[in-house]
Amino acid sequence: MYRFKKGICIIIAALMILSALASATLIFAEEGNNPLFINECTPADGSSNIPTDTEIKINFSKNVVNLSVKDTNLKCFSMKDNEGNVADVNVVMADDQIDRENRNDIILVPVNGLEEEKEYTITISSNLTAKNGNTLGEEKTITFSTVGFVNEDKVDIVKIALIIIIAVIIVFVVIKLNKKK
Repeated sequence: MYRFKKGICIIIAALMILSALASATLIFAEEGNNPLFINECTPADGSSNIPTDTEIKINFSKNVVNLSVKDTNLKCFSMKDNEGNVADVNVVMADDQIDRENRNDIILVPVNGLEEEKEYTITISSNLTAKNGNTLGEEKTITFSTVGFVNEDKVDIVKIALIIIIAVIIVFVVIKLNKKK
């Protein structure tokens, strides 16, 4: 009887250990399947009046600088100005074995700096890959403008608004003058 209880206790203990290991494996497997995405970008998408000596820092949700993905990811970034001119950038990545806190960061350093009065668009390829194999999945863009840039679309809207206001004032004045006659 004692041996029977001892055997059952060993089997139950073994099942509990296997269950704990299986649970841990599932938890870590799910962690690895989380998608890769952009957490934050400095300057932020849509920012304006950015100084011309600015470096662009993009923080991702996963390690994107590991040696296993570094060469691929170096080719995933491009930048153009609002006239369609390519703005060359150096892609800077930390060594994730030495500098773990920066393993999710990529810094873009414009080779010739940024020009005043320009809008820049950074394009990140859908092929950007995290150490766990997950990709960005779709192309992403980040747009910002430097000091002195005037968005012509906004200027056109202001011009149209002023024309409408002036037209309303003219109509109001004409109606007032006709009522006096």
